[in-house]
Amino acid sequence: MSKKHIRNNEVINRIGAGFRELRKAAGKGQKEVIKETGINVGNIEAGLFNPMLDTIDRLCRYYGTTLGEFFRELEM
Repeated sequence: MSKKHIRNNEVINRIGAGFRELRKAAGKGQKEVIKETGINVGNIEAGLFNPMLDTIDRLCRYYGTTLGEFFRELEM
């Protein structure tokens, strides 16, 4: 596996973990978030799906944060 591929997986996993933390802090279940946003957060949180920037932005707004704050917290 190339270093670039490993790095991409690491980023995808960090994004998923970040959204899992936000969801839990909000006291929401995955089904509730899916129902309210139409976004399958389970796949994102598990690192199985590489979300597009507009999806990341929608989830950030849903959780009351900004893209900048979200990525700063990921410590990339």
